[in-house]
Amino acid sequence: MKGNILTNAFITLLFLILCCAFQTTLWPAITTNIQPHIWVCVLTYLSLYRSPNVALVLLCLAALILKSFTLFPGSYLLLAIVFSHFILKQIKDRTFWKGISYYILCTVFATLLFGVLLSAIEAVGFGNSLSFSPMNWLISALLNIPFSIIIYRLFITIDKITSIPLPAETGYNQYV
Repeated sequence: MKGNILTNAFITLLFLILCCAFQTTLWPAITTNIQPHIWVCVLTYLSLYRSPNVALVLLCLAALILKSFTLFPGSYLLLAIVFSHFILKQIKDRTFWKGISYYILCTVFATLLFGVLLSAIEAVGFGNSLSFSPMNWLISALLNIPFSIIIYRLFITIDKITSIPLPAETGYNQYV
């Protein structure tokens, strides 16, 4: 099973790199400067469908990957990712149902939450390097909906191939 987890983690992080590359190179050439934050879809999937320990390790690795694709300060990025993970985990512990509708709802929420968290961390960090536009993050959250459908279907397939169980509605299937 450990080999399956490592294979799954490798595929997930590789897909995150591909998502970031698409978002930073192809998307601006196709449309305007308002972009979906496709990587939030991947991070949301990790937060919802991985055990807490595995999710934290993968999210920290994801922060390192994301840092190479963005101008966000690394510490802000890591804090926002970890905070959003814990908030999503609290929501999941209180309400969870199987299916794509829950994932889409959490992805939209996580996209908006990530923008707010980055702004709050910046305000506490005494920096003024980020420009936060609520309208841009709202549009990004809406643009994430079609991408979240694709990413959900893809990760469900990858999880089946690598034999990673999905969490049950009444409890969590733990694996190391």
